[in-house]
Amino acid sequence: MSFTSSFARKSGLTALLALVVLLIAAAYVGQGETSAPAGIGTLTDTGSMHTPRSGHRATLLPDGRVLITGGFAGQDEDNALTLTELYDPAQGVFTKTGPLTTGRQSHSATRLPDGKVLIVGGYDGTYLASAELYDPTTGVFTSTGSLAVGRLAHRATLLADGKVLITGGSEGNRMFLASAEVYDPATGRFTPAGTMTTERIGHTQTRLTDGAVLIAGGSVGGRRARRVVASVERYDPLTGAFSATGTMTTVRHKHAAVLMEDERVLIVGGSDGSDWRGHYDSAEIFEPDTGAFTEAGRMNTARFKLRTAVTLLTDGKVLVAGGAETLELYDPEAEGFTTIPGRLDTARFFSMVTLMGDGSVLITGGYDHKIQSTARAWRYRP
Repeated sequence: MSFTSSFARKSGLTALLALVVLLIAAAYVGQGETSAPAGIGTLTDTGSMHTPRSGHRATLLPDGRVLITGGFAGQDEDNALTLTELYDPAQGVFTKTGPLTTGRQSHSATRLPDGKVLIVGGYDGTYLASAELYDPTTGVFTSTGSLAVGRLAHRATLLADGKVLITGGSEGNRMFLASAEVYDPATGRFTPAGTMTTERIGHTQTRLTDGAVLIAGGSVGGRRARRVVASVERYDPLTGAFSATGTMTTVRHKHAAVLMEDERVLIVGGSDGSDWRGHYDSAEIFEPDTGAFTEAGRMNTARFKLRTAVTLLTDGKVLVAGGAETLELYDPEAEGFTTIPGRLDTARFFSMVTLMGDGSVLITGGYDHKIQSTARAWRYRP
């Protein structure tokens, strides 16, 4: 063999090997610079709110903007905010609106059928019984009705008839509440709505497909004798009665629950009575046909204080975005959780997620392990 032909053959082999390496590298990069499967989505920064917030609320308005209300900015939970703002998803910017008539944190915010937003209760150093309405056409908050008892960390659910069910929470003597009330937009008044089977705070409240409301877990007994429970009950808006309906597989409070497309309820995370030392990576599913709870695998990260940071996406998957630095997706078909590429700046607790009209999700605020709130916001795009 001549030197020329040998050199040519070696050169050709070298070139072939180089090409293979390039193709492998290109294929790796082409899969997205992350180890995530295709179609899992992206997490990006989307500016900052004007004010750091935790314990706030974020509500989608009919025109596609998101209303951000109240919360607290630092470690002083008595210093509740009157400041409110709007997020414009088209521009990706926050602008000021409002303010609230009263500073509030750990309140509820419910969009009514007419497009107005009902703001109820909360805390500003006192347990608030007052309520107010936000009119998106004027950008103004006005007072409306009053609860029979002031409450913070209660739960609010829009019923099929347009009324709003309010349950539980904590009241002024630091006891937890079993009482419930209903707000009627037609009259602007709250009326008693019976009593739950037990007092609750840190529970979840989910409207089922049949119009009933599922109330799960939470703490009972009051702040000085708190006990976390697995008990579950159902509210029937036709009879106005609460009744026990099964038991979760484990005791939970400060967890999250979401109604899925198949009419089942996914419950994720939370903790036992030891809170920071006892938060869960477990999940379970409520079957409305049988009233039974079954285990639903485990998240990749233990999480709690995430009730307002979990939402159903338009493709039927569930986004879990609170209680940790990472985000996860639950796929009901695959029956498992997958970590989403990217991270928040740190683990965020009592942050808010809002599903927007284009299917993306706005994530706002929350506090870190040092109870320091942030003004930062992120956007997840499936």
